[in-house]
Amino acid sequence: MRTLTLAAVAAAALSTAPASGQRAPAAGPTYTATGELARPADYREWVYLTSGLGMTYGPAQPAAGRPPLFDNVFVTHAAYREFLRSGTWPNQTMFILEGRHGQENVSINNGGRTQGELAFMEAAVKDVERFKTTGGGGYFSFDSEKGLKDSDREAAGYD
Repeated sequence: MRTLTLAAVAAAALSTAPASGQRAPAAGPTYTATGELARPADYREWVYLTSGLGMTYGPAQPAAGRPPLFDNVFVTHAAYREFLRSGTWPNQTMFILEGRHGQENVSINNGGRTQGELAFMEAAVKDVERFKTTGGGGYFSFDSEKGLKDSDREAAGYD
């Protein structure tokens, strides 16, 4: 699993209030009745923070002969606004990390890669009450049809 350490935040445009008839984006994590983190349907409308290509974390190495994956990181609008104001990610911050397959020769280009289909989706949640034993961080991975499950990893890189 990738640890979401966001030391530098890319500048991103903040959204305004939703137009009439539109549902407001989620301000933080929501959980099912059984305690699973609900997958946010609108996360690609959140604030885009950064992308990477072929990023690996810890001892993990990319698979030989396989094209590198693109990573994209998103965070809720409310958390981003508070981070800009205070310099600290607030409680209830939720990051989404998605990995996408790199594709070649999908257009008129003669070289390079573009982002393709979703390969994985993970989340990191800062919640000092819910995740007391891990210092306030919960990490989740999309590993079932029900939603995102707690991966029971220690928190790192929120402040």
